[in-house]
Amino acid sequence: MTHATSIPSLDSLIAQVDFNSELQAVEVICKDFHSSIQILDILDQTETVRTGMRRALERTIELTQTTHCTTWIGDLRTLFLLTGDDERWSLQEWLPRLHKAGIRNIALVPPSSVLGSLFFDSIINKTSNINICKVRSLEEAQAWAKEQRN
Repeated sequence: MTHATSIPSLDSLIAQVDFNSELQAVEVICKDFHSSIQILDILDQTETVRTGMRRALERTIELTQTTHCTTWIGDLRTLFLLTGDDERWSLQEWLPRLHKAGIRNIALVPPSSVLGSLFFDSIINKTSNINICKVRSLEEAQAWAKEQRN
């Protein structure tokens, strides 16, 4: 991935967020953080993931505004802990703000968990003003994003 030095990225326990200057797209890659989080209480772990993901998604809005890009790429294969509150926040808060910032295309590698995949199917079905393409890999997402520029 190519980085522009003046564009802030995010690299946290949960996700990495960068601007891919070659594709003119914001990229979010969820990390395999489950083995890194040493929290026994599942509610605390869920809150840790929620906070980390929301911070990463907020950064994507900042990067979109800074770069004026129209494509968002998300590799969310390792994302497992999702709730109804996460869905509401995504649909009512984040996606409208992302669209307002200029995103028109999303290439999404959905979570590999069945529940996570169903969660994103629900979001995709309820989103009409952004072109969303579900793909199987980051490379496929990047290829799709490149096609959107042509």
